[in-house]
Amino acid sequence: MPVLEFTAGSTADHYETSVVTIEDGAPILGIERAQLPEHTLFIKGADTVAAAVLDGKRYPPALYPRDGVTMVPADLEWACMPLHPYQGSLIRLPERLFSEAALGEVEHCAIDFRFTDVTDQRTSQMAKALRDMAKADTLHLYPVLVESMALALATETIKKLSPRAADRMERKKNGLSRERKRRVIDFAEANVGRLISLSDMAAVANLSPFHFSRSFKMSTGMSPAKFMLSRRIGRAKRLLQDGMSIAEVAIECAFSSQAHFTKAFKQVMGVTPGQFKSGAWALGFAMIQFTEPIANIADLLP
Repeated sequence: MPVLEFTAGSTADHYETSVVTIEDGAPILGIERAQLPEHTLFIKGADTVAAAVLDGKRYPPALYPRDGVTMVPADLEWACMPLHPYQGSLIRLPERLFSEAALGEVEHCAIDFRFTDVTDQRTSQMAKALRDMAKADTLHLYPVLVESMALALATETIKKLSPRAADRMERKKNGLSRERKRRVIDFAEANVGRLISLSDMAAVANLSPFHFSRSFKMSTGMSPAKFMLSRRIGRAKRLLQDGMSIAEVAIECAFSSQAHFTKAFKQVMGVTPGQFKSGAWALGFAMIQFTEPIANIADLLP
């Protein structure tokens, strides 16, 4: 059974979707014992000095910097004892994501999954984005984006663990064929009124999610998450112009609520649905583009 025991006095919130589980602790006074079935990325919210115990072996205190990302392999028994309370998040990723990321590039069993620092700008930004979406309770609102980020995190982690994999991943980049691209776009248009996953889109192209995500962006210039958001907002614009109410458009375009729709619309268009509907948007918005967090997160993806 999975084990995760925080030191008494620690607090932690639990968030879970089909592709990621997040434990967000603040403050963490220590982790007495952890042995999780998933590979886990541990991101620190503040500079932290902590000692660690790994499979019974004690290690001296070391500095773990703010926004640093540490890889904790599945089934490793570990504990940490910080000198001071701190904020940190455990991002637990299912084995299938790492198998998918490694497929065709390097034998999955040959990767040295180990307790090590895997920090770089991309891993830090994506880990923070997932943590922030969890704390804002929005993971379930963007399934393509969340699955894409989780897969990208697994991919970047494998690159850190295996230079051979990183080199082969960089050399094997191909876009979608014209036929596959057309099938995916037709599927997206036909399903713009419901939430679909990255795996759904990949299946239409008869590709794995990892290869599909990379190939799709090479072919369209957008990640699947950004593409689907743009299509949903595009449909919303047409429905608003046809006179449908904001609440009705939110339902038709698969947003969970009018407030969620309004936030997403403004992040993409720079104006609220009400302003767009009234025509006020035309006064100062000759150039409409993605402007705020959701779009910026999507731009991190391969």
